[in-house]
Amino acid sequence: MQSLIDAVHSRDAFAVEQYLAAGASPDSVNEKTGESILSIAAGQANLPLAQLLLEHDADPNFTGTTAWPIELAAGRGCTELVELLLDHDAETEVQDEDGCTPLIAAAAGGHLEIVNLLLEAGANARHKDRYGKRAILFAAEKAHMEIVETLAPLSTAKDRRQADLMMRLAKQGPPSDAIHNFFEAADKGDINAVKAYLETGGGVDAMDESGVTALFRAAHRGRLDIAELLVAHGANVNHLDIYGNCPLSYAGTRHKSAAYDFLYERTSKKLRDAWDKGTEKAIRMAAEYGFSEIAEFAQRRLQE
Repeated sequence: MQSLIDAVHSRDAFAVEQYLAAGASPDSVNEKTGESILSIAAGQANLPLAQLLLEHDADPNFTGTTAWPIELAAGRGCTELVELLLDHDAETEVQDEDGCTPLIAAAAGGHLEIVNLLLEAGANARHKDRYGKRAILFAAEKAHMEIVETLAPLSTAKDRRQADLMMRLAKQGPPSDAIHNFFEAADKGDINAVKAYLETGGGVDAMDESGVTALFRAAHRGRLDIAELLVAHGANVNHLDIYGNCPLSYAGTRHKSAAYDFLYERTSKKLRDAWDKGTEKAIRMAAEYGFSEIAEFAQRRLQE
């Protein structure tokens, strides 16, 4: 004989209604999976069945389920079902085992209308999953530009910057062999190879998976001639990688070379000030921990 769970899985609304009329709970759970029958219906994007269960007082926030109906509906892009669940007081901040919320699910799936519905219902755009990612980064990862633009005003400056970079990385695609060779040439100081890449139309601001460009590599090695060539071809001296570093900071982590001076003069005042502030903080920490010689050396270099 078909069980209630079987009836839900087979989308048999008539049989489900009979079970409910006979006293079955609208919050029944599949013992094998831990899913409530409303979650099963939501996972199927089965609006009529979900509506039937809610009409029989199914709880959209039932704690006995391992999968939240509104998160499943949001991830599947079922706008009408999300609206229905919200109308029945579904909570927007429920989380799965990875800390994923309905807003994150909708953003990752590229479902702009649902993102707007959830935001209007009070969803928190700054919630982070267990790995520290917010909804805007899930959208950027999949190049969902409209959703990124919608979430940007509600996100942190750091997330906006990272989302912008992720969008550009998505547009560029994985670094090609030509880009890898270009980076290696900049790193080793092979100016002829760098020129050849640029002369064949290679992008001067091509990035690796961390948002690093060839100018970062040249700066880190103190390759002034390479840095000058790249900047002459339009390389962005104010470009930031996913960690918020710019080429100047890469030059400064090694030594105060001619490449550092060249980049310092061309870097925006905001980034220069941030770098100087960070350097001063490092000097204070070195002094506090008793590394007086390092602190004095760094201070002298800062004043040069």
